[in-house]
Amino acid sequence: MLLRGTGPVGIALMNCVTEENRGQANAIAIFVMHLTGDFPSPFVIGALFGTIGRTNGMIFCMGWLLFCVTFWAIAWNCSVSFT
Repeated sequence: MLLRGTGPVGIALMNCVTEENRGQANAIAIFVMHLTGDFPSPFVIGALFGTIGRTNGMIFCMGWLLFCVTFWAIAWNCSVSFT
């Protein structure tokens, strides 16, 4: 089943659980993503900027963003081609 508007993580998650557990699996996945990403990120970025400076910190963050976007695009293309 093709899930329109769903990214590669969502497609993989929905294919790994039974149909009746998909809502709960999605809720747990979103909770864990926010817990490990959104919650600690201000502290990590603040520590990074305090350690290597604002300019180098911004360069590092932009490089990390480009790295993540590149691999998300690859994962998206792979998930679309496999479905």
